[in-house]
Amino acid sequence: MAFLAVLPLRSVLVPSGITDLTKVDKLLGLQMVFVVAGAACAAAAAVLRRPPPDTDART
Repeated sequence: MAFLAVLPLRSVLVPSGITDLTKVDKLLGLQMVFVVAGAACAAAAAVLRRPPPDTDART
């Protein structure tokens, strides 16, 4: 959901006549990196917290 909020911000914050990278572009890109890294860490933590499967129950 955070991508949906970040992507249109460039068109609002940077005038359309500027085609080069700006500080705003770099900050928005850095924010997207943090969002992806946070989501990856949350997913990894959820997988690692999962209890191991009980293999003795079937035998």
